[in-house]
This record gives sequence, structure tokens and C-alpha cells, in this order.
Amino acid sequence: MSPEKVDIMLRSYQECAGRCGHLEQEIAGLKSMIERLKKTALEDAVSTTSQVTGMPRGGSTSDPTARVGIMYADGGVPKEVRELEGELKALEAEYSEKHQTIVFVTAWLSGLTAKERWLIEKHVIDAAYWREVVIAYHVEFGENYSRDGLKRIQQAALQKIYKMAA
Repeated sequence: MSPEKVDIMLRSYQECAGRCGHLEQEIAGLKSMIERLKKTALEDAVSTTSQVTGMPRGGSTSDPTARVGIMYADGGVPKEVRELEGELKALEAEYSEKHQTIVFVTAWLSGLTAKERWLIEKHVIDAAYWREVVIAYHVEFGENYSRDGLKRIQQAALQKIYKMAA
């Protein structure tokens, strides 16, 4: 993976994490809705309005519930369900792509020291200004580093990440 792609993934980590949380809820809701629609359509198809007489019927039927039942028996799915399943498939594809970013970034961060990880999270992922990073680093670790010193540490951490991603 190229360093440019790694940088993009690091910067988009928070957005991907938030979007994945949203997509998980949306996907669960769509799956539930699809199952309800399938069940409702199937129940409608099973509950017939005509009386069963045992007599043979013609080849085609005008009963809407019977048509739904025949459609399900033949493996068909109502148009409304197909549309929702298409939407579900698109959301699952987006989730998969964004979740991959989360998995990669989490793995890379686990390969860094605590100070390197903190610096990457604060400056690259959270996009804090260097002035804020210098002050927060002193508060967090009790060590004084200049902006240039922290940049060197960050650059070394990024090189480790690039090696992990290669």
C-alpha cells in the first residue's frame, strides 16, 4: 500500500468509524424491514379468501394473494423487497470498505509505542495544530518537546506504519 493511501486512511479514520457505526444501525434496520415485508407477503399469500373445495382450478388465477404465493413458490421476490435488498447490498459494500480502513489503522496503531500512537492520533487523526500538540504532549507525558522534536517522532512513527502497510 502506498504512503499516500496510508495517509488518506489515517486522516479518514474518524469519519470511517462514525460512518460504520451509522451503517451498522441502518443495515440492521433494513434487514429487519426486509424480513417483515417477506413475512407479511408470505402470510398474505397463505391466508386465502376463497373456500377450499377440492375441485381443480384453472391454470391462472386472479387472486392477488395466490399470485404472491405462486411468486414465492417459484423463488420470486416482490419488487419492493428487491429494491430494499439492492439498497442493503450498497450499504453493506460501503460498510465493508470503510470498516477495512478501521481495521488497518487500528492494526498500525497497535504496532507503535504509546507515545508514537498518541502523537499520530492527536496530530494526524484528530488534526490538532502543532501548538496544541506540544502543550498536550507536555501535559500527557510530562516531557518538554519542541515542535521539531515531535515532528521527528511523528515522522519515525509514520515510517513504521508505512513499513507495516508495505
